[in-house]
Amino acid sequence: MVLTGGAGRVSAALRLLAENRAPALLVSGVGNAEFPDLARRAGLGASLADRVTIGHAAATTRGNAVETADWARGIGARSLIVVTSGYHMARALAELSRVMPGVALYPVSVLPAGERLGLRLLAGEYTKFLAAGLGLTRWGDDLLDPHADTRRPSDERKGG
Repeated sequence: MVLTGGAGRVSAALRLLAENRAPALLVSGVGNAEFPDLARRAGLGASLADRVTIGHAAATTRGNAVETADWARGIGARSLIVVTSGYHMARALAELSRVMPGVALYPVSVLPAGERLGLRLLAGEYTKFLAAGLGLTRWGDDLLDPHADTRRPSDERKGG
């Protein structure tokens, strides 16, 4: 599964799928894009379409975790490859572990060429990681990020 939000994440996950490193892929938090767009940007054909689920509901890392847990239960997954940016991985794993205890998570970090990791980005991510570790994100990432979607986890499960 891949958490969207940074350059190169979806392409890396689609390449892993094309290499048969996983039987299926969830692209969580996509917004308005659909599979043909994502495949074209990754330089891949449409042959993987039947193995990819596009998740439109998630707008936060906690939302990604809820969306992923629902998808993983639906396919009976007991392990997942998690693709996201290196600086985001610790928080993503914390949120995923909370909603999917017992599911083995295997991180694959992506850092696209030219991406700059500034102090502000890293400090913000560390603050959010601490909140995730304390279980505070169940009240919404908007407490930590004024630009985050204001939906609560219960709304995310309903898809709206």
